[in-house]
Amino acid sequence: MALAALTLAAVPALAAPLGPPVTLTLEGRLGTAGGGPVVDGSYPMAVSLYAAADSAEALFTELVLAVPVAHGHFALVVGQPKVGAPLEAAIFVDGAARFVGVTIADEAELARAPLAEVPYAVQARGASVAAGLDCSGCVATVALADGSVTAAKIATGAIGDAHLGFTYAGSDSKGGVATSALEADHAKEADNAKQAETAVTATSADEANSAAVAQKLACTGCLTADHAGPAFAAGLVAAKQLAAVAVSGKYADLEGGADLSGYATLAGANVFAQGASFGGVVSATGGLDAHAEQVVGFRFENADKAPVVCTAKTVGYAYYDTSDGSLRVCNGKSFKVFAQALEAGTEGNPGLSCLKILEVEPAATDGTYWLRPDDKSAAFEAWCDMAGGGWTLVAMVHSADGNGVSEPVNWFVGGQNKGPLKTNSDVKNNTPSSHGVAVFLAYLAGGGHLARFDVHAQNDLGQKATWYKEAPTAAFSKWFNGDNTATKVCKDEAMSQGCSSGTIRGKNVGAGDATDLEGMILSDFGGGSCALHMRLDTDGAPGYSSICSCTGNTPAWKDSYSEHWGNALRIWVK
Repeated sequence: MALAALTLAAVPALAAPLGPPVTLTLEGRLGTAGGGPVVDGSYPMAVSLYAAADSAEALFTELVLAVPVAHGHFALVVGQPKVGAPLEAAIFVDGAARFVGVTIADEAELARAPLAEVPYAVQARGASVAAGLDCSGCVATVALADGSVTAAKIATGAIGDAHLGFTYAGSDSKGGVATSALEADHAKEADNAKQAETAVTATSADEANSAAVAQKLACTGCLTADHAGPAFAAGLVAAKQLAAVAVSGKYADLEGGADLSGYATLAGANVFAQGASFGGVVSATGGLDAHAEQVVGFRFENADKAPVVCTAKTVGYAYYDTSDGSLRVCNGKSFKVFAQALEAGTEGNPGLSCLKILEVEPAATDGTYWLRPDDKSAAFEAWCDMAGGGWTLVAMVHSADGNGVSEPVNWFVGGQNKGPLKTNSDVKNNTPSSHGVAVFLAYLAGGGHLARFDVHAQNDLGQKATWYKEAPTAAFSKWFNGDNTATKVCKDEAMSQGCSSGTIRGKNVGAGDATDLEGMILSDFGGGSCALHMRLDTDGAPGYSSICSCTGNTPAWKDSYSEHWGNALRIWVK
């Protein structure tokens, strides 16, 4: 759009600098870019007064949300006190030129036009100058007697609201809005200009567009957060016009919220039953029903000893024992361990066997672990073959390259020289090592367990032959010392390949015979055709040491001490 014509006129009088506000009537024509008038309707306008045609800041700005336009013509009055900011007479008192800028909707401001004075406005400005001159022939105030000036001597309209200091009463009814003759005059001018009354609240698309224009205008005399200091806010709180929490930010100052006192009571008492009053899920006994609802974030009581005495009244009382990482529960007589929170295979949480540790710790690797197969015995350290499936090293016959190594008849049954069993390390010419059978009997009592026999060549411990043997407690408890229970022996763990049956015991002791490992023959591994055997201290010719392979020092099996002696043996249980 473009502004085709613009004429301005001031109201019939301009007041002195301290006088009341004035108004301006603005008339003009709106045209399109093609030259014709714009479509009839209401348009939002912003009117600004400037000290110069190129001034950056306006002396006055008023936004009119809806200005009626017919055939391109419009008229509006600005400066009315009840519409926007007042137009102070002081803007015009110095007689300098003023320029008017008009913005239509969200378009750029139109070319500014100089403000023309109407004759009455010129006269008013002259009167303002004359007010500063000395008066000749005037009657001074001191010459007037009290009460000498009557109403008949005062012209109608000579005294206005600028001359008297009082508050207007309601115009039409008691308590109504105060009005003045000046405001009535403004209303008359607005009527003469056929200016439609502007709604304060935008109710149409045009008015919403005007609101967008208003957002771009600077705010004069607005109250910002910088003006509202602590004292100001405190005053509003004291007058109950502002909530205390808005100033303090404290939860305690929040009003109208939920009553959480029940939760505080529960937290203080730490008793589930007290949650029944607000928990919503109540069991038959009056407490929270953890069966019907999940207990979120539950934590056992922590203590390094029993927090209460275990009696019939405290049955079911449970706590986490920080001294050994166990969960304990009262059975009416004493607190019993029913779970262990420590990593399996540690000193505080020993496993029944390497297999049991591997079942709960699938990522466990070969190494030393704590075991306690029998809860009546103390825990001990043993080497576990985790890569092979959880085998426990229970005994070792070390390699030898000389005669006379002590090999007692009860070395396997009674237990001795246990140190190497923690490291799986062969110690040449060392007395055989064993944990003893007693600690494993309770574990083996369930049946279905196997033992694994690994024989290692004397000159190359990496060369190995393996057999698997059933391990019932009757046979296991007497291996190498009076075993009379023949059990199955195979070359595979599935117990299906190269199987036979036999015992592990000495025959004709004292008559030159050895202690045989029946069913374990090295013929398939490059050895001889007799069973593996060893010379215990009570056997015939006990001077020979370690395991004999019956190979006759053949190149295929790397043993050389006395042609086929000195081989090592490791016995595992699973």
